[in-house]
Amino acid sequence: MKAFYVFTGLMLGLMTSFANSSDSVLYFPDLAQKIGLKHPKLRNKEYEIRLWIKTALVYGDAQELYVIHQKNNRLTLKRFHLYFQKHEYLRHTASFNDKAKDTLLLRNLIAHKVFTLPNGKGIVDEVLKEERQKMSQFSDTVRVEIVNDTIRVVGRKRIGKLLLVLDGTGYYLEAFGKNFFHKYSYHCPATYSETYPQKKDFGNANAIIKLIFNVFRDYDKRICRRSTPYYHRAARIQWRKNVGKNYQFYC
Repeated sequence: MKAFYVFTGLMLGLMTSFANSSDSVLYFPDLAQKIGLKHPKLRNKEYEIRLWIKTALVYGDAQELYVIHQKNNRLTLKRFHLYFQKHEYLRHTASFNDKAKDTLLLRNLIAHKVFTLPNGKGIVDEVLKEERQKMSQFSDTVRVEIVNDTIRVVGRKRIGKLLLVLDGTGYYLEAFGKNFFHKYSYHCPATYSETYPQKKDFGNANAIIKLIFNVFRDYDKRICRRSTPYYHRAARIQWRKNVGKNYQFYC
C-alpha cells in the first residue's frame, strides 16, 4: 500500500506538464457556475473528477454530470441532471449524493491513464489517416484458383475500414489535483474501441467511463448510445454517394 501511494504521488506530481493554456479552461464553465461548482482546492493525495455527458441531437451543452471528490480514501459522489428549453438552461437536479470508502478506484483509474489520456479527436484523426492509407493498397493480387474442376478468378481486395459516428454520445472529463488540471473528451469510445482495438486509448476511455458509472451504481448504463439503423437514412444514402461504400456509418 505504501508503494502505491508513492507511485500515486509521483503521478500527480508529474501532471503539471499537462496544464497548458488550452487545457486550463473548463469545458462548461457557465454550467459549472450554475450548479455551484468551483475550482477545487485540493491537498496532496486528493483529487476531483468531473464527467460531463452530452447526447447528440438533444438541447443543451450537457445533460448529465458525475462528480467524484476523493479525500482520505473517502469518496463524495454527486450526479446531476441538467434541463434546457432549447438552448436556454432551465435548472438542474441532484439525482445522486452519497459518500463511500474506497481504496481501489484511484488505482484502477490510473491504470487506464485517467490523468494523462490524450484527447479523443486526435486519435480519431490519426486512425482514419492510417485506414485511408491501407485502403489505397491491396491485400493481394489477381489470381486464378481451380476448385473441384472449376476455374475461378479472384480479384484484388481492398483493406482498411473507415468509421464515422455522426451523433451518439460525447464524454468530457476534467481531472483536478493539487498542482494540475487535465481534460479530454471522447465521442462514442466504445464504438471506436470495438472497430479499432489497436488504439488502446479508446479502450482506456471506455474503461474510465465504466468505472465511474459503476461507483455510482449505474451498472446497466450503456456507453455510446446510438440511434436505430434507419435514423437519418437519407443522410446515410447521400454520404455513401459522396464518399463510397468503404465507410461504416453510424448516427
